[in-house]
Amino acid sequence: MSIRRSGVFIGAQLHDEIHPLTGSGIALAVGVGGALWAGLRVTVALGTAFAEIWDVPRLEQPSGLRSRARGVAVLVILAAMLLAATVPTGVTVGGGVDAVLARGAPVIASLAINCVVFPAVFALLTPGPRQIRALLPGVALAALGSLVIQALGGWYVDRVSRTPALPTARLPS
Repeated sequence: MSIRRSGVFIGAQLHDEIHPLTGSGIALAVGVGGALWAGLRVTVALGTAFAEIWDVPRLEQPSGLRSRARGVAVLVILAAMLLAATVPTGVTVGGGVDAVLARGAPVIASLAINCVVFPAVFALLTPGPRQIRALLPGVALAALGSLVIQALGGWYVDRVSRTPALPTARLPS
């Protein structure tokens, strides 16, 4: 069910409640820097885990700078994947496709995006020259697992959006 057919429109209800964002630019920079640093730490940990899985000797594993450069590349790929994944969803919600394609197209597009992103991430995080064929079982499992998680998330959001909101209690002034 699309938002247009459900009658949920946000603009009219919030017209008088729109205010500019305020806050500290320094706090924003610290928050973004902290998020990037944490994401980089996760990618380095994943690279170390892949090295352990493939039993790569410690001296043959990527150095600190090289593993962080790979981590930045993985973060860029994941950011591009998130942006690319919004396109099929936006087209579907915006009513740009007919009813038959509205169900299948986002799933196929999401699986296609996963099948492009996961081989790149696995290849970047796995130290040493590895054949892409050796990575395919893990890539297939990750792509399908990600698709299942995305579908469950969509189902949950759809289910929650259909439930009527609880009445809000107002405190006496």
